Amino acid sequence: MTEVTQENQDKESSFEEIFTKLRESVEALESTELSLEDAMHLYEEGMKLATRCTKILNMAELRITKLDRDYSQDLMDNSEEEVQN
Repeated sequence: MTEVTQENQDKESSFEEIFTKLRESVEALESTELSLEDAMHLYEEGMKLATRCTKILNMAELRITKLDRDYSQDLMDNSEEEVQN
């Protein structure tokens, strides 16, 4: 039940918040003497956070690509109108 709550909370978090949690997980794995179980848990949570970051970045890239394509099309349409006038 806790994992579902954490997953829902991550979905509502910003990219920056999720990335900060990921960075903290990596730092803990690199600098702390952890039990194998704790290290595995941190690694698993880190992978979930990394996946979420990747999804957010992919969605942002798609939005930017669409905006760029739409803007370019508007420029071409306006240029064609100016040539015809």
